[in-house]
Amino acid sequence: MKINKIILAVLLPIMLSSCEQWLDVAPDDQVNEETLFANGDGYRNALNGVYRDMATTQMYGRELTWGFVDVMGWVYDPLTIYYDCSNHEYYDVLLGKYNVQVVKNISEAFWSQAYNSIANCNNIIARIDGENPSKFAGGEEERNMIHGEALALRAYLHFDMLRLFAPAPKVADDKGYIPYYERYGSTSEARASVPVILEKIERDLLKAKDLVAPFDTTGNHKVWMSTRLRIEGGRGSGDSYLPDDLFYMYRGFRMNYYAICATLARVYSYGDKQTLARECAEEVVEATYPQSSYNTQCFTFTGGGSYNSNYKLYDGVIFGLSNQKLIDDYSNYLGTANDIKLPVYYDAIIYNENYDEVDTEDARLTLFSVVDDYYYYSKKYTTQVGNSYGEDLIPMIRLSEMYYIISEALYTEGQTQSGIDKLDEVRMARGIRGGKLQIESLEEMQKAILRDARRDFIGEGQLFYYYKKYDMTPNDWGYTIGRVLPLPDNQLIH
Repeated sequence: MKINKIILAVLLPIMLSSCEQWLDVAPDDQVNEETLFANGDGYRNALNGVYRDMATTQMYGRELTWGFVDVMGWVYDPLTIYYDCSNHEYYDVLLGKYNVQVVKNISEAFWSQAYNSIANCNNIIARIDGENPSKFAGGEEERNMIHGEALALRAYLHFDMLRLFAPAPKVADDKGYIPYYERYGSTSEARASVPVILEKIERDLLKAKDLVAPFDTTGNHKVWMSTRLRIEGGRGSGDSYLPDDLFYMYRGFRMNYYAICATLARVYSYGDKQTLARECAEEVVEATYPQSSYNTQCFTFTGGGSYNSNYKLYDGVIFGLSNQKLIDDYSNYLGTANDIKLPVYYDAIIYNENYDEVDTEDARLTLFSVVDDYYYYSKKYTTQVGNSYGEDLIPMIRLSEMYYIISEALYTEGQTQSGIDKLDEVRMARGIRGGKLQIESLEEMQKAILRDARRDFIGEGQLFYYYKKYDMTPNDWGYTIGRVLPLPDNQLIH
């Protein structure tokens, strides 16, 4: 069952209609909003609308994952785009020409969509605070869950806009770069500095964490974090732990408690607050749920025998979005037409950091297909063999990132061998023999993390942020990618 079936199942048809109208309504039009929020189903509908909009191609359904941002991170073969695809829509993105109009059109579109989603989150937040719990089928627990998810999504969206439109914290100054919108109906806010924005993101995530915790970490709810419920929805009927209300299914497609912890770890790591980042990441890695007479890890590394039927290795996906048209959209970039090819930068993936050895043990190398006997493509967003679980899934945060964060933090804190061992755990889970890493400095540690991240995060829009955070270049050609996107023209007057 796909996530959109949940949305259809829990919402009355009239509320679905209201949601479509509300997403386009002007802030001063209160009629449809009052109708929408008349009961708890309206809040469910409004929150689902935010997730739905985030999964569109303008956002994480393409541009902020396997499209625009992965091109910025040189995930794809630059020679193919440069020499064969001069008419490619991402040609100037690859070259860092972010002021070219075709590039600005794309970046301004996801900026607008992100802040529209933030406005919708702010509407939920403003109305739900103090709302009568009796409006909600799940009472106070559900009210707090919806409130917390909206806060977390507001923080998540601001964080990605910060990472795209502002310099990394290690090189940032005190200038204002992006606005942080906290009030519904506000049409203009002053741009704030990187440290100020990070403080606001942290504040929202910490509050969201407290609000959502009782829902995901108590009683039978813990079992809802298992892969079979979090991602697969119960694998059919007969599971005694299935929620009675379908709105509570598929917690992996929502800002669940551990997704909030993982986002905090990502934010702290980006801001070089290593110990705080490690503590948040460890909470995710150590999360368990009760199964029979023992506890089982919530998030695990997919076994090598399942790679042919689980291209996204979703056992380790902590948070994801759903887009039913994902495979069809991605297939447009697998063809032979020169203007739409997006083959991966395969040499940068299969070789080690010195380009003198192929890691043939790595099971992730099986997750590629070859087109025209030459171009290598990731299978991540293609039709799976054996089952359709996860085909609509857009991975947003996964377990391996938590290990990378812990590894870097331990190394930074002086526990160098422990840090190396933690990174080795990811590699061994992917089939590589342990003990091969030779790391003697923090820079080498960061390069090793980035090296492994290149393989795990293909199509997920994270590589660019690693290069930016580490102030590294994705190639050895002496070419430096642009670090900061220009603000949309209509933002320059503020």
